[in-house]
Amino acid sequence: MRSITFFALLALLAGCQGSLIRPADSANTPALSFEPESDVSAWLNQRQQLCALAPEEQRLRLEALANREGTQLEGDRLERVLLASCRPDLTPGILREALSALQPGSDWTSAQHALVALLWDTARSYQVLETRNTELKNELEKTIDGIRKIEADMEDLNINGSGP
Repeated sequence: MRSITFFALLALLAGCQGSLIRPADSANTPALSFEPESDVSAWLNQRQQLCALAPEEQRLRLEALANREGTQLEGDRLERVLLASCRPDLTPGILREALSALQPGSDWTSAQHALVALLWDTARSYQVLETRNTELKNELEKTIDGIRKIEADMEDLNINGSGP
């Protein structure tokens, strides 16, 4: 039964292979136009390539870019922003610093300005979360210290024999 089904399917596929569907009037069909890659797409592709590097290679490139602080070109500043955005959990301060050093070019498109604004908003949001995390950590430490003090007091009461 399987072989009959297989051959029937094979015959059906072979029969369909010869027919070619053509549009009724191919002269009126607009040709596809391929636009060159936009600047934002180029930035995103560059970021993707940088993020694909090993973490150690990313760290070394960030250090090399930071060491050229006084002689950085705009491309170096952009590369630093893109690299720092790959691992924002490990480089939040570097990302904010790199964004501050990045000077929007007069030749930038509105999409490029929007992308940098998005990165700024993300960095600010991350900073708010870091601050909140630090506050919660401090609050937790105070709570733990309070519990330790209560435990020590209870232990003292048990040792002195005046416990419950």
